[in-house]
Amino acid sequence: ALPIWKGDTLVLGDVDGNLNVWDLKARVSRGIPTHRSWVKKIRFAPGKGNQKLIVLYSDGAEVWDTKETKMVSSLRSGRNVNYRILDVDWCTSDKVILASDDGCIRILEMSMKSACFRMDEQELTDPVWCPYILTARASLALKAFLLHRP
Repeated sequence: ALPIWKGDTLVLGDVDGNLNVWDLKARVSRGIPTHRSWVKKIRFAPGKGNQKLIVLYSDGAEVWDTKETKMVSSLRSGRNVNYRILDVDWCTSDKVILASDDGCIRILEMSMKSACFRMDEQELTDPVWCPYILTARASLALKAFLLHRP
């Protein structure tokens, strides 16, 4: 199980895709059956009092409002996007950032409808490198190279 905590709220995600939200001050818990796959990562949005969170599943991502116990938005690989989401986090208090297997890093509004920024379309002066979007084979090769350096 994957726990995360902010203020008086504790959230636990499990391998069945369930989210359990505890209000520690009120001593109340709520179970949310998301009917999704394994919860891989949970992150609260930045900002005091902001109780939104992003959840990474093995088949996509969702934004939840824990105050109202409702889903704000959802992305599913193979359904509404043709890429697999590898990692998620908050860019700002109302924008999420996604790393995907097509080599793109996308910054999306909380509704997760459209991308604001595609790395492959930018003319960058310095090279950008992110080890999290390497393939498994390339990642292992890099690890072996770094471990066996003199």
